[in-house]
Amino acid sequence: MTAATPRIRLGFFPRLRFVSLFVPSFFALTFPVLGLTIEGVLVPKASETYFAPTASIRIRGWWMERMHAKATFLVEEGTKVEAGTLLARFETDFDQLRDYVVREHSRAEAERDLILERIRQDQADHGLLLARKRLRAEQLAWDLRKRDLVAEKDFAIMEMEAKIADFEVEAERRVLELLQRHYRNAEEYHRINVVLAGSYLTYLDTITASFEHHATKAGLVTYPLLAHRRRKIAVGQWIMGGWAYLKLATSTEVLVEAHLPEHLYPRLTQGQEVLVGVARQGGRFRAKITEINGFPVELGTLEDDFSTPYATEKVFLVRAEPLESAPYAPGSEVEVELPDPSPRGEK
Repeated sequence: MTAATPRIRLGFFPRLRFVSLFVPSFFALTFPVLGLTIEGVLVPKASETYFAPTASIRIRGWWMERMHAKATFLVEEGTKVEAGTLLARFETDFDQLRDYVVREHSRAEAERDLILERIRQDQADHGLLLARKRLRAEQLAWDLRKRDLVAEKDFAIMEMEAKIADFEVEAERRVLELLQRHYRNAEEYHRINVVLAGSYLTYLDTITASFEHHATKAGLVTYPLLAHRRRKIAVGQWIMGGWAYLKLATSTEVLVEAHLPEHLYPRLTQGQEVLVGVARQGGRFRAKITEINGFPVELGTLEDDFSTPYATEKVFLVRAEPLESAPYAPGSEVEVELPDPSPRGEK
């Protein structure tokens, strides 16, 4: 009869499983850890998370909201990058709206130039007409001096023509003033239209600039698994806005993260030393529990296909800091040995 020892498997989701101590395994042969263990992972001590962009735009009755973005460029996972390096580039169909705004901006400029040119031409035409009418009025006024040389009836006609000429001159002068005022108003109106179209273009450029993500610090690029797609993000993939798609490890030091099932909560206390084994790399090191989340969270368990529900369990997030050199890369799977049961608070 063999004694079965329960062990908590915590890869992407925790799962309780039983492994016989008398059955040889790679982990047992390489690095035997006695007692109950929980599986965890090494995480960088400092890291930054990058999220897929999302945006909504309102422009002159246009309203667009895009919750998905297409990855057109990604740095390869495991690449060490410097601050300022382009990490990812996304695109949406905002480009169609930008093309529309560019056309509107060009149309506003062309319309402004055309209308102002027409008004200038009208001003020139009416200015010439005003000069002609003034000349005619002056000629008629000069003819009125010949009163003694013409008949009284003809002089009355000449006097009437002179008054009409003066009236036409005044009317043409007012038309020219109106054209000048119209020119100033049209110039201001179309100037505002051009400025608005340019501001919309700047606005769009500002938004689309957020679709390029640059590293704020030097670090190592890693991509988390998108469980709903059963794989990591790839170039050409559409990703939901707000999803964490990239992590940048900005520190070479690592921490141990694991999920402690609720019924095993009394087995660990903050400040306690534990033994951590890196099974696949054949190493072990001591670590000190630095944090135990005081509030349990419920995690759903999936089968290995990442789609079939398995179970749910309440767990506590546990973090531990290595007490000795741990030259292992972030993402390495580890096993944390739980000390023997003791009343909580005792060491």
